[in-house]
Amino acid sequence: MSSSKGAAISRLTSRSVLISLIILTQLFAGCLGGDDSPANPTGPPDWSAGFTYIDDPATLDLAADFDVVSPDLSLSVGEWDANSEQWLNRSVWGNASWGVFDKTYGGNCCEHYLAATEWGWLLNFGGEYPTWSEDRGHTWQDWKPTVLTQFGCRTPKYTVPGQEGLGEGSIVQTTTGDIISM
Repeated sequence: MSSSKGAAISRLTSRSVLISLIILTQLFAGCLGGDDSPANPTGPPDWSAGFTYIDDPATLDLAADFDVVSPDLSLSVGEWDANSEQWLNRSVWGNASWGVFDKTYGGNCCEHYLAATEWGWLLNFGGEYPTWSEDRGHTWQDWKPTVLTQFGCRTPKYTVPGQEGLGEGSIVQTTTGDIISM
């Protein structure tokens, strides 16, 4: 009888020690590591470390340059000088370029909402018709409805050619990988 009582006390002691260790490790998590302060707190970070272009903008028909500035708005806003068409007193970290591919395709004047699929397709759902690119924006495809609606439509209506606009088209990828457009 006393051996079972001794085993119970031993288990209780083991559990108490284990719970105490768990609590202590949670209390001091992160306190025992090194100093996480940046190496050079006064200078801008190396924002382009490891950055490579998929398509070099110099090889494209039209490339647009942009400045990379501090995300801290108190440092990066600056003032726009209309005479020189430049920003003054701005914390610029560097500059980069992006490619502009057939900027007139898709969208209705000024709206282009882009999303990407897990396969790297670009989906533009800001235009009259759903458009997509399977080659990083070099070529685009669009979907326009047929004159007769698809079988199974709840409210079938004829589509007049030339007036088949969908308003704001949408094209998205579901969590299962399917692409839905309307």
